[in-house]
Amino acid sequence: MSLVFHGPVRDAAHREDLALITALVRKHLGDRLRNVLGATYHVDADLQTEPLDEYALVVSFQCDPARIDALAAAAVGEIEALRAGEGVTDRTPAGTTAIAWATRIGDAVANGEDLEAIAACDAWTGTRTAEALTAVAAEALDASRRIVVLLDPSGR
Repeated sequence: MSLVFHGPVRDAAHREDLALITALVRKHLGDRLRNVLGATYHVDADLQTEPLDEYALVVSFQCDPARIDALAAAAVGEIEALRAGEGVTDRTPAGTTAIAWATRIGDAVANGEDLEAIAACDAWTGTRTAEALTAVAAEALDASRRIVVLLDPSGR
């Protein structure tokens, strides 16, 4: 099953915030669906930002088809909790290494982004507050932005 959230990327700072939200979704859903409920084979969350001005945050997991409805409800419940700020804390972007910076700059050049704007992006260097991340999560993970994809081998 996949839940795909989509929408516009406003700027480099917004893209970085979306990456932090994606990491939170991956951690929280992994903890809840796999570790607490013990019901999935795999849980992942991935952020795609191509084309440059759009994002797709893809949450996916595999499970026993008989449990899909319960796990889908649990996944949506966990996402709604994140949108409300539950479990969201101040975070520092993980990619502050030289390799991460080189990758960001290379991507920016390839996509024609303004390098001065990227250098000034505090989302890359500063701590993002729980309040700011909750606001991004509330918008990015809204049900109106969600598409549900279900591959069910039982054919229902």
